[in-house]
Amino acid sequence: DEMDFRKVLRHHVTYNLFSDYATTASYTPPSHGERKVVIPDNIGSIKVVNIDNTFLGSSISEISMPETIRHIGKEAFMDCVQLTEIKLPSHLKFIGSRAFKNCRQLRRVELPDSLMHLGKGAFAGCTNLQRIYIPESVVQIGRNAFLGCDKCEFVCKKDSYAEQYLTQTGITPIFRD
Repeated sequence: DEMDFRKVLRHHVTYNLFSDYATTASYTPPSHGERKVVIPDNIGSIKVVNIDNTFLGSSISEISMPETIRHIGKEAFMDCVQLTEIKLPSHLKFIGSRAFKNCRQLRRVELPDSLMHLGKGAFAGCTNLQRIYIPESVVQIGRNAFLGCDKCEFVCKKDSYAEQYLTQTGITPIFRD
């Protein structure tokens, strides 16, 4: 049965383990101290591929994601107001709606060259975002993906979908060769 899974807790993060993949499920912050989260690439022999809406509103300051992550679900890091940096895995394909909404301390984001989909409101309210690179691989960007990112420089390739989206949104992009 597809929905057979078990839950495993590792370093304050609970994972759902299915037969051939694992997703993050929930986060219970430590009572004090460390606010950095490291997600392993596998639990036992099972690859961790998804981050679901696990960290919504939490006080994490830094997250380290393994290269196995392909999918960041909706609201995964929404309202993580202390999150200062994220390094996105290089095979990431999908960032869901409002995934990083209101992450007000986030300053730079480098979207990987594998990314195809950026959900609506994905970075809305990231008011301190200084710079974001949107690769050519992105073929879909949802509405208001960057609403309120008024200090941000948007970098993309010329004649890309990103250029088209930004221009239609009234944003003048900076081109990277």
